[in-house]
Amino acid sequence: MENVGAPRRGEKIHGLRISRTSVLLLAAFVTCLVMLWVSTELWTAPQAIVWHATHGNSISVAGHQVPIPWDMWVSESDEDGVTITRSAPTNNNFRSPFGTLLIETTGRQVDFAKDFERLSNINQLPHAGFRYGGLREFGSAQSKGYCWELIGIGSSDISISCRFDGSTIGVDFVGSASYREKIYRIAGAIAGMG
Repeated sequence: MENVGAPRRGEKIHGLRISRTSVLLLAAFVTCLVMLWVSTELWTAPQAIVWHATHGNSISVAGHQVPIPWDMWVSESDEDGVTITRSAPTNNNFRSPFGTLLIETTGRQVDFAKDFERLSNINQLPHAGFRYGGLREFGSAQSKGYCWELIGIGSSDISISCRFDGSTIGVDFVGSASYREKIYRIAGAIAGMG
């Protein structure tokens, strides 16, 4: 009886010799293309996972170790600050979270005794499509901080702006409300509470 199954190793198929290595390389290449497509079109967290694998789980900003959420990555960094990002996928059928967090030095130390009222007036003014959501205070022996929150009208987006007494660092976030507690943990770390 003649064996009509798969070709034996090194055997020619239609005049071509296909090695196991060639098949594995082709499969790896196709897998990489599919992962690239998924990470831009459907779910952007793999970009963050790659960033964390090569850079770790935190970054130093103006002498503070800032934790980076597992599904976000540092998209820009210089001596004045850092931008932490989670892009919305092109096709957001799964309603993946998104957001941009900017941590930067503002150039002048905040003194809440003098600046609190001015900062409150600025941060309580909602941008278009938002309403004022409240104020959160952070306190520790080292520092005190305040975060002003705006909530999206008709959406689950939020905007959080944080300032710290005696510090030049500012934290500003706009994105999905699912990041709320992560942003407050980062603000707490900067205020010396984490």
